Amino acid sequence: MHPEPEIRKNAVPEKAATRGSLILVVGPSGAGKDTLIDEVRKRFADEEKIVFARRCITRPPDAGGEDHVYLSRDDFER
Repeated sequence: MHPEPEIRKNAVPEKAATRGSLILVVGPSGAGKDTLIDEVRKRFADEEKIVFARRCITRPPDAGGEDHVYLSRDDFER
């Protein structure tokens, strides 16, 4: 069994708002989604009300790309 994934402080806001907006960035592979999200993350790093989701995926943590939580295939299937 693998250890529990680390949850960063900003992953779950302490004072969750009852209302808000969800912004999804979608597009084909290579369109620049990660680049766009990384830039927005930098610009709003000090904004406590803005939270960026992190996916739990089987891509190794050192593979680059988006900030994500690595899960083995077995953990992902569970």
